[in-house]
Amino acid sequence: MRGKDLFVASMGLLVFFPPAIGAGTYSGTALCGNDGDCFPGVPASNVAQTVPPFAVTHPLGYDGSPDGIRLNICLAKGSEAFSSALARAIATWNALVPTTGNCSGTGCSVGEETPPAATQMDAESVLLHELGHCALGLEHPERTWDAADDGFWEETSFTRSWDVAGPPEGIAVGPDFIRGTLDDSQLQTLGMIPNSVSWFRIQDNNPFAIDDTVIDNTTFSRSITANLPSGRNWAASANRRTGEQNGAAASQAVMYGLISLGERRRSLTADDVNMAKMALTGVDFSVGGGDDYTVELVLSCDDPVSILVSQANLANPQSAGQCIAGVDYSFAQNPFLARHFTLVAPPKNGGILFLTLNQNLDWDYGADPVFVSGFESGDTSEWSQVVPTITQGP
Repeated sequence: MRGKDLFVASMGLLVFFPPAIGAGTYSGTALCGNDGDCFPGVPASNVAQTVPPFAVTHPLGYDGSPDGIRLNICLAKGSEAFSSALARAIATWNALVPTTGNCSGTGCSVGEETPPAATQMDAESVLLHELGHCALGLEHPERTWDAADDGFWEETSFTRSWDVAGPPEGIAVGPDFIRGTLDDSQLQTLGMIPNSVSWFRIQDNNPFAIDDTVIDNTTFSRSITANLPSGRNWAASANRRTGEQNGAAASQAVMYGLISLGERRRSLTADDVNMAKMALTGVDFSVGGGDDYTVELVLSCDDPVSILVSQANLANPQSAGQCIAGVDYSFAQNPFLARHFTLVAPPKNGGILFLTLNQNLDWDYGADPVFVSGFESGDTSEWSQVVPTITQGP
């Protein structure tokens, strides 16, 4: 029997305007889940279906085969100013290179901090984040929670989880007083351990570690009770303050759901790369199992277009960008594979996912690279003049 389509409003980066707000989950949720995990400002009584814990969301077109997936990303007319920033963001996701120190500009603020004053929004940072949603199926590593016990969910920097009790026993910061670190505690009602949604490194629970570790279910886990390293209470989140604790200064996951004006996050952290690579291991979550697949993002309006990038007035004026997408079971006839979901476009969208940027923001498009057209590929056909090769003299 075919499973019911599950549609998700996958909100993107939200701008830091005090008080800070935001939303998201690595597995993807609808507007308000039955686990008590909602977008900020949504009443707790507004229950909708969700993608379950331990699920993985795959890119548009995934069907379990080891074939490569190509996603054509088209920039709508009238938004040409974003072309160079979009090209750079696409190249970054295609490379999947982890970095540290990726946060610059006015600095990396977390949900509980007031960011520095600035006026412009960095286009490349927002596009990089939104492509993580629309192209890779990723979501935010942090969770919202009804911390004030007032029936509404607020942004926090705690690690994403499932079935957490309300305050005060649900989530508590540990002795280091830093949210999202390994000494936090999270509990369900009656003291049971909730589920972690984010994958963590079994070796050291460090979301910023960069080494040659293979990324699959032999080295990463979501099981707090079975695989968390000794002395740790919870999976660490890749926010800026946990980065400092792990020796990765000025580092914050691109997929972290809040950004301040003037802030730049133009390269991926290990956490961003690890979450993408876990999905690429396919059905068995194991590298080399025969069902691994690849994803290539291409800046092209050729048919079929997978993602259309444009500007518009957003329903939430504090949002820098958003990706509205649906999810459906990847294997509708196999209940044993129900933890695998594939991004789908709502029927009215004609098979295309919409990545929308807030047209009311003052955008910083970044410096255009030299020789944008054909420089990387060596195709000089569109250049007005071919510059001769210059050799260094004696």
